[in-house]
Amino acid sequence: MTDAHVAPQLGNVEPFFAMLDHLAKSDEDLVFMGDIFDLWIGHARYEGAEHRRFLAWCRDQKQRRRIGFVEGNHEFYVVRRHRECFTWSDEAALARRDLGLLIVHGDLINRADTQYLRWRKLSKSWGMRWFIRLLPFGGRLVQRLKKNLKNTNKEFRLGLPKEALAAYADEQLDGKVRRIVVGHFHAAHRVQVGEGVLDVLPDWYATGQIAVFRPEEQVLKTIPWSEYAAP
Repeated sequence: MTDAHVAPQLGNVEPFFAMLDHLAKSDEDLVFMGDIFDLWIGHARYEGAEHRRFLAWCRDQKQRRRIGFVEGNHEFYVVRRHRECFTWSDEAALARRDLGLLIVHGDLINRADTQYLRWRKLSKSWGMRWFIRLLPFGGRLVQRLKKNLKNTNKEFRLGLPKEALAAYADEQLDGKVRRIVVGHFHAAHRVQVGEGVLDVLPDWYATGQIAVFRPEEQVLKTIPWSEYAAP
């Protein structure tokens, strides 16, 4: 699943954890593909009850299944701080070469969006991490920077970058990788390259949908989470 944007002010904390309780009835591997929270700074002074609750769920479920986590652009330093809570984790992408699968959040795909790429490099740097940890108003600083970013580069944020997605698919679908799963863009989209496929997933925030991947058949489908049933 991707792009849940969970936050108390958005009223979706309990629906999100209701979904987790539902998924806990199965033993299939799970991957969280970024922007699970609307803002998550991986430091104790900025983490709320919802972040701690999610980490506790992941630690528990990790004992009975594999849990993957890819950091999104609304999450900062989470993998560096909480790597032990997940079976696999990465700040940008997870490669499951054994399954022919590449899982990415997707915010690095549109290389034409240079303003965002500069922001990402700065905001996720070690220097910014220490700056935020040390300053008493560090959390407010991140919120302000994110708010300012939302008011710029609208030409990149409001549309699906189909050409960039096609170029990324052509580059990554090399035979060893047969399927790419992407979040971030909040809209379903598919790119076919030979026998390889790139799928952009719909966001959980607006649709409540999750993706189910069956590696044996190389079949991926999206469904409302309440319709998921363990095989």
